[in-house]
Parts: sequence; structure tokens; C-alpha cells
Amino acid sequence: MSGTKAYIVRDKDIMGGAPVIVGTRIPAERLVALLEFGYTEEKIKEQFPHVDLKKIRGAVSELAASGLNSY
Repeated sequence: MSGTKAYIVRDKDIMGGAPVIVGTRIPAERLVALLEFGYTEEKIKEQFPHVDLKKIRGAVSELAASGLNSY
């Protein structure tokens, strides 16, 4: 797993090492796609009700800080 990111992680045993929201199998690229389609964090939460809103917000923040597509 990534040592510096708290909400977006990579693990070779999860989704083949693709970046995902920590504790889930939700790919970061899916989150990016939803944001590009205009989804709000609350709307994303509706799509993934099992994921805490704090985790979604943290993942969005990390993606924005990295330029969204650099994962």
C-alpha cells in the first residue's frame, strides 16, 4: 500500500495494484469518472452507500491534489 496517501492506495493483491479508495475495491479512476460527469461527493456516496463520506471526501481531495489523472 502507499505510505503517503491515506485515502487512495495501491496494493498488488487488490484490483491488480490499481489505485483504489482505501478499504474498498473502488478504483480511483471510477471516482475520477464520476467527478468528470459532475457527481458531487454526496452523489458518489449514494452510489457507494457502504463507503463513509469522510473517506470519499479524502479520496477526492487526494485526487485533486495529484491532478486527478496522475494515479
